[in-house]
Amino acid sequence: MFRNIRFLSTKVKIKFPTKVKNKFPTRVDSIKNLENNDYNKITNEFKSYGSFVNFCISETISVKSKQRIYILKTFFEKQQKNISKRSE
Repeated sequence: MFRNIRFLSTKVKIKFPTKVKNKFPTRVDSIKNLENNDYNKITNEFKSYGSFVNFCISETISVKSKQRIYILKTFFEKQQKNISKRSE
């Protein structure tokens, strides 16, 4: 059975759809916004809190816990505004 799978995997090339990477903001801009406590600008640059955290991890940007809490709070506020607009 494993020989058949290996044979099929070498003969048939499976193409997986590639994801389009979101263009992240530059590192300098995000660091300046964190230093100036411009949390609204940061939330405008990212689609979700998770994408912000992934960006910080990939770029090795250190974010204090209080800053993360404020950013998460602004994401929730914007999300609540969007939900209330949809329900009206």
